[in-house]
Amino acid sequence: MTTRFSMRFKIDPKDLKKEGILNPFIDLDTKLYIHPHLLRDSKNPFMSNAYSVLHDKLAEYLKIIKSIKIFNDTDISYRTITKVFQFDEPYGLCIGYSEKGTHGTGLKGKYALKILTTIYQIQDKSILDPEILEILPFIEENIGADRIGDMVANIIQEELAKLTQHIVEKYKIKDTKEINIGLNKYKLPYANELKTHFLLLPKDILEKLPVANSYDDIQEVIRHNKQLRDHFNKIIRLAAKKKTSAGKKNIKYSLKKEIIENPNLIVDLLTEYKNSKKQPYDFEKDMNYFFSWADEAEEIFHSFLRKLKLTKKDPIEIVRFLLDKFKEYTEKNGLNKAFFNNQGNIKEEIPQRIFQALSQLYIDDKNLDISPETNLGAGSVDFKFSRGSKKVIVEMKTSMNPKWRQGLSLQLKSYYDTEKPLKAFYTFLYIGNASDKIKKLNSDLINLNNSGYKIELVNINASKRKSASLL
Repeated sequence: MTTRFSMRFKIDPKDLKKEGILNPFIDLDTKLYIHPHLLRDSKNPFMSNAYSVLHDKLAEYLKIIKSIKIFNDTDISYRTITKVFQFDEPYGLCIGYSEKGTHGTGLKGKYALKILTTIYQIQDKSILDPEILEILPFIEENIGADRIGDMVANIIQEELAKLTQHIVEKYKIKDTKEINIGLNKYKLPYANELKTHFLLLPKDILEKLPVANSYDDIQEVIRHNKQLRDHFNKIIRLAAKKKTSAGKKNIKYSLKKEIIENPNLIVDLLTEYKNSKKQPYDFEKDMNYFFSWADEAEEIFHSFLRKLKLTKKDPIEIVRFLLDKFKEYTEKNGLNKAFFNNQGNIKEEIPQRIFQALSQLYIDDKNLDISPETNLGAGSVDFKFSRGSKKVIVEMKTSMNPKWRQGLSLQLKSYYDTEKPLKAFYTFLYIGNASDKIKKLNSDLINLNNSGYKIELVNINASKRKSASLL
């Protein structure tokens, strides 16, 4: 299970959307990156100077590279650039390729040296602009767009810190810590449980990551220039036909070789890149990263939770209330629309995450803990609610899951035996006519409860419905 920034720091997701700020999962990277050109056109006032900061810093690096006489440690310019051209990914961005956690590897070490080496090998350095440092990583072997994003984020880190501090102060975020960035201290959101601060990102500087280490971004740069596009496509075709291991391993090898040896190609590429217009990631149309359902679900929950003044204290009643609300908003308020992916299927983790969002927002002041996907020895139950020794467990299955029946009769029963809760709830989300399945579940439930278990069945109709205007 993952937690979004708005959930962890108790800020209305509508406010982040209004500000044009990414509302990330704070414990899992989203596959986006900061594209340098998007900084030029960002509408966020805190980004007005960001591209100038980036461009000036890259110009400074390029000047040092041009002054290198011998490409080894005996040259002072070489020692200087290899020391300063190192970029860790700033903490708390929550974007990139990382499968676990949110802190990537950055652009440094052998990867940074590859870029410096390539630029040094270009004979006519008078044709080079700072943008060459933005382009080259796209055609370097084993270097992807995420490393470009890490470099950019590192350079504009203070601009991001100023933006984040503004959001902290404007929306009165409480969990903060003063963090040194550059020569200044900034009051930033801080999660003790993750031991990290966070930097918020404007949506309009973000682009979707291509397939790792691909040349998709070069294709994007040249797509409006037919001559340049034809030239690169020819290189790609020739590289694909090569029998050498380098050619087979990576088309980037041939692209880089051609660029080093062809000054005219560098000039054309730089010109096209500088004139190109980049579009930011479309968060409204693309459902790949769950942002649409997460926004819709959390906004609904945040709206009604802010209005409720309930004081229920019993753990069983709190969990029953949460499940009833989850059922109500799914069946009557259209929350079920958020469950479906582009193929029209329900991925079980989506309603699970939405229920987690509801639960975490509500129980904050009820002295109740929630542990999603808790391993109880017999496997992982979806949710465990606890207050001291008082525990309530919840297992959630969809009617599409082949183990929809075993989830109750075997899984939940096993979790119950291990944890000995006050109560257990089996939540069954179904599509279409599931009356036969529900009958079987009720039959199993009677047998379990007659054997001493205390389990409730919560059936939720998640079927798509026609709007009232179509009825």
